[in-house]
Amino acid sequence: MVEGSIFGGRVIHRQLDYLCGAAEDGRRFFRGSPGAAAGWQRLCARLERAGQEPGALEAMITGAAEAFAAFERLIGQAETVDA
Repeated sequence: MVEGSIFGGRVIHRQLDYLCGAAEDGRRFFRGSPGAAAGWQRLCARLERAGQEPGALEAMITGAAEAFAAFERLIGQAETVDA
């Protein structure tokens, strides 16, 4: 799974050449790094441990829902500006 996500990010990074040319601004995140897989695995393990703390799972779900709602608002604002 981790390797697939990293590979997918690299594909996205390459596909943005038509928008960004050689510039890295706005897409550097997708390029990844040599230690990305190990870092991702540590993050996932930490999230698993955090989710076992009392009340943490509910807070994580609430936080994720709020983050996606914020993304939705931002996308809606961008669509309004572009229209």
